[in-house]
Amino acid sequence: MLQYPQPRLRFLGFGASSLDFDVLVWIRDPRLQFDIKSDLYYMLEANFRRHNIEIPFPQRDLNIRSPQWDAAIWAQQIAQAETPAALEKTEKQIQGLKTSDLLADVRDFSSLLQNQQRLQDALLERLVKQMRSEDGLDIQNRRFRLTVYPNCFVGSEAVTWLAKTQNATREAAARIGQALVEQGLFHHVTDEHPFKDEYLFYRFYEDEP
Repeated sequence: MLQYPQPRLRFLGFGASSLDFDVLVWIRDPRLQFDIKSDLYYMLEANFRRHNIEIPFPQRDLNIRSPQWDAAIWAQQIAQAETPAALEKTEKQIQGLKTSDLLADVRDFSSLLQNQQRLQDALLERLVKQMRSEDGLDIQNRRFRLTVYPNCFVGSEAVTWLAKTQNATREAAARIGQALVEQGLFHHVTDEHPFKDEYLFYRFYEDEP
C-alpha cells in the first residue's frame, strides 16, 4: 500500500445492525489488490477479536411469562457480570497490544506477509531502475570546488523527483531516499552525510567509477 495518499476511513452511516465504514487505501500494483484486500480483512478481524468487538447480527426480543421470574434478581446478575476488575484487565490488554502481535495473528493467512521481503526487494529494485532511467534523476559529473564527482545526482533534486513520482510530501520523499541509502543502493559521495533534502551529491553503487 502507498503511504501517500494516506489511507482513509469514512463513516458512511448507521445500518440496521451495524455502523458502516469505508476503508480507502491506494496501491502501486493493481495485481496485488486481492491479496492486499484479504490481508486487510484478516487484520480487521484480528483487531475486532483483540478489542472484544463482536460482529453485529439481527437481534430478536424474547418475552418470558413466568410468575417465578424476578426482574430485580436478573438485573443484579447483569450488573455483576463484568466487575471493575474485569474491565481493568480488558483495558490493560488493549493498551498492551503491539502491531507485531497483530501481524503474528494473521501471518499464517497472509500471502503478502509470507513474501514480504521478496516484494519489498522487488519494489526497491523497480524504483531504483526508474530513478536511473532516461526519465529519472539527472545523473552526471558534478563539480565542487576543485573536485569532480562522476555519475552523481543532487539530493534536493532527488527529493523533488520522488515527491512527484511517488505522490509524497518532501518530508516523506526524504525518508524514502534515506531508506534507499540504508538498503545500500546509493550513498553520499564522500559518505559524510545521510540522505538530505540539500545540495549534496549522491551516487548509486551501480554507477561507481
